[in-house]
This record gives sequence, C-alpha cells and structure tokens, in this order.
Amino acid sequence: MRLSSLALSLFLAGSVLAGPAGAFLQRRLETLAELADQTDDQSRSRFARQIEELFDLQAFANAVLVDLNISAAEETQLRGLLSTLVVSEMRLKLLDAGPLELSSEHSSDHGTIVTTSSEEVSIDFVMQPYLEGSFQVIDIITDDESLAKTYKYEINMLYTRGGIEDVITKLRKKIDQLDAEAAGGQD
Repeated sequence: MRLSSLALSLFLAGSVLAGPAGAFLQRRLETLAELADQTDDQSRSRFARQIEELFDLQAFANAVLVDLNISAAEETQLRGLLSTLVVSEMRLKLLDAGPLELSSEHSSDHGTIVTTSSEEVSIDFVMQPYLEGSFQVIDIITDDESLAKTYKYEINMLYTRGGIEDVITKLRKKIDQLDAEAAGGQD
C-alpha cells in the first residue's frame, strides 16, 4: 500500500510556520490522508465529501469553463465531471505524494498559497477565506502547473477538435484512468 505510513505519519511539520490557511489545510489533509488509503465505498464517499468541502469547485469550474460556448445543460454536466475529476486527481496525488510537510504560506494576487512537499512532489494549494476560520482551495499547483489552467487548456483543445461529446467522453476516461491508478497502487 502506498499510503501505509501516510495515514499514520502524515505530518505538516512546518505548522509553526503556518498561518491560518496552513493550519486549516493541515487538519484537512490529515483527514484526507486517512481516507485516501481506504478502498471501501463509505470511506471513498467520505473522501469525496471532504474534497468537495475543501475545494471551491464552483470557482474551479468557472476558471476552467470560462471560454466555452456551451448550453446550460452541457455546462452542468461538465461541472459534475470536473468535480469528480478533482476528487480523483486529489486522491491519486495524496496516494503518490507520501507524507507531506508544510513548507510555507504566503499571500499572492490569487489568494493565500500554502506550499506542501514530500520526497516525491511539491504541491501548492491556492486558498481563499471562506467561512469564519475556514478556507477553500481554488486551485492546486504541481511542478509549476496550475490544475485549473491545465484542464482549461485541455478541455478547450478537445472542444475545438471534437465538440462537447468529445470533451465529456475524454473526461470520463480520465476519471476512470485516475481511479484505476489509485486502486492499482493500493495492492
């Protein structure tokens, strides 16, 4: 199992450096790490709910879909697929990352950036205040690549080449691929 040590030893040792966004993210990541390693339906459902609470999926979808000229029904369908895609992407990222350590927290034009890292990867969480004392992630950046910008580019390319049906088909395949990768690494 990739996460055998993560569920028990996830630590964001830089919590002394953490401001409110980092401290909030630390608590959420600890819960997510425990759930990401579980394969039962109830844990997977709890993981998805936790991601949906942590991420501002509305803002994420707005950033991704901004340039598409699609119907309201198509937009609703794409928003649902994007939400599922973010859940699958985050599960795989947490499984692959191993124990994360809080590296820094700083403000930017886009929000508060909380940087976490492991031996495998560095992940920046772009966060904005939500309700009193809480935050929501509006984007994640890995290897200097914004997830929202990457998906926006890929979806726009698919839409230009093959229309909305091609986008929907490819998003479903991507979700299946991510879920298979996550499941494959847990044997």
